[in-house]
Amino acid sequence: GVDMSTVTFVELDGFQSVVEAVLKGTADVGFVNSGFEQNAVTQRLVVPFFVGEYTPDNVCCRQTTSGAVAEEKRPALVRFEVANLRAMKLMYDDPETTIATLAAFSGQSEDYVKYCIYDGCMKISMDPAKNRVVEFFDVMKANGDIAADVENTMADHVDSTIYLDALSAVLERYPDDVHFQEMLEEYDANNL
Repeated sequence: GVDMSTVTFVELDGFQSVVEAVLKGTADVGFVNSGFEQNAVTQRLVVPFFVGEYTPDNVCCRQTTSGAVAEEKRPALVRFEVANLRAMKLMYDDPETTIATLAAFSGQSEDYVKYCIYDGCMKISMDPAKNRVVEFFDVMKANGDIAADVENTMADHVDSTIYLDALSAVLERYPDDVHFQEMLEEYDANNL
């Protein structure tokens, strides 16, 4: 219901700057990630909606590298993904250790870590979600963030097989792990 011709978007240097602009009244609304959303609420701002309410499984924070590195260091990248998947296993199996470890590492409070990891404000997934990345490219073209005449070759630039190889290796170690089985099902839906 908003007349977009009346809206002016201003890009700021960080999420805290967005929170401050709304607090000071120099911006009517701001878009922040889930961690700063909690910070905004702490400062008595209101969260009118979550992105996930309008775009479930919105892609964000993709792991990236160059094509040369993906080719030259593929075994190391697969091992890195295996390590991340094992960390996710800990996240699912032992929330207490996960919260304490991340709080100590990040310097954030345990409440903040618990909120970001377990309270549903974001979906944590390592899945490359190739299909949604390609769709997001098209959305950016439609918004004018990418020139309309640029060909969408994003599918050629997403190698989801590194993740699949890592997930397959972890499933060999933990064949009965329900979370890894779900990740494999999601992979098939998101990348093929």
